[in-house]
Amino acid sequence: MSNRKKVFSILILFLLVVGVPVSVFLTLQQQDIRQRASVSEGQATVSLSPTSGNFAIGQSIPITVSFNTGGVPISAIAIRLIHTSSEVTVDPASIQIVSDSGFSAANCPIKTVSTEGSQIKIDIACADISPSGISTTTVTPLATFTLVAGSVPATNPVVLTFEPVQSIITKKVDAADTLLTPTSTGTYTITQTQNPTATPTQGAPTPTPTGSATTPTPTTVAPTATRTPTPTQATTNPTQAPTATPTSPPAPTATPTTSASLPNPTPTTAITTVVLTSVRTGQTIQNPRPTFTGKAPPGSRVDIVLESDPVTASVFADENGNWSWTPPQNIPPGQHKLTVVATDPQNQKTTTVVQFTVAGTQQIPVTATSTPTVLIGTIGILFLLVGLLFAF
Repeated sequence: MSNRKKVFSILILFLLVVGVPVSVFLTLQQQDIRQRASVSEGQATVSLSPTSGNFAIGQSIPITVSFNTGGVPISAIAIRLIHTSSEVTVDPASIQIVSDSGFSAANCPIKTVSTEGSQIKIDIACADISPSGISTTTVTPLATFTLVAGSVPATNPVVLTFEPVQSIITKKVDAADTLLTPTSTGTYTITQTQNPTATPTQGAPTPTPTGSATTPTPTTVAPTATRTPTPTQATTNPTQAPTATPTSPPAPTATPTTSASLPNPTPTTAITTVVLTSVRTGQTIQNPRPTFTGKAPPGSRVDIVLESDPVTASVFADENGNWSWTPPQNIPPGQHKLTVVATDPQNQKTTTVVQFTVAGTQQIPVTATSTPTVLIGTIGILFLLVGLLFAF
């Protein structure tokens, strides 16, 4: 019996020394696997074309922005491109959404160009409200725009890059960001080769005969203009008087047209702040996975943070200012806080915070206490075995 006790004692000590660290290691490994599994899967990418080139002053530089979701259905895409050459400008009107991208122009409310310090920022954002989302497996053009250099920039070539923080692609299933850090850039060298071409165009004597050829043209217009006022002003000829009379009735037609267009700007400017309409502070909700809805300035990017266990997401307000978001999984019972921040196309931010309660019995989060539980359980079992061993 004495030898058996010694063997058991050595075995228990071995388990105590080795088993506890192994248990902790395995627990941490499981937590790490769960954490990595919660990270968005997918290989969405964005790119620019052309990636390089030489362009003359005043020459248009056509840029195409493309994306590839890697086969993952997405609900929205927002990209920000930046460069630091003030001599190179972008006309916001030149930003066009490619019809074959899957996004319609109406669902791409953000197409802006702004300046912050030395940076020129180009923002394009689109949202898809279809149940299936948008999925691609090849490089798909999203939008095009035009760069124009007014002079040779101080920093040449001009480098156009994606801003990684403000560039996101959200998954349809859980609104998580699935965009890999963008690596595509555009490098464009500006030269003065267009100057000789501009000189003969301005200095050539050709405009002089063009002006003299234009002289007979006003002469032709003059009699036409003479005939037009003559019937309008002449009151002695009864034949021409009726002509002026039917001309005046169309004027009232313009009046209802003007008044009909007045209400149109009203809905656009009515929404100036972000609002949460589906839940209010102090409310208790029964549905553990509700759809949060609200209003925001049309085209705004709406960033959402749900606590206690933080869950973040980003959606976009449509042309009517409506936005909605459904959490990827049930919200645990208890008190929670929802913070919603809307950034409008002019980069103005508004925030609303709502505290609410999810009905039900609050459960203790197992993952937060799994390591101490394993330690205590393992040590307790080992001491129990030691006690039983020495009891016999």
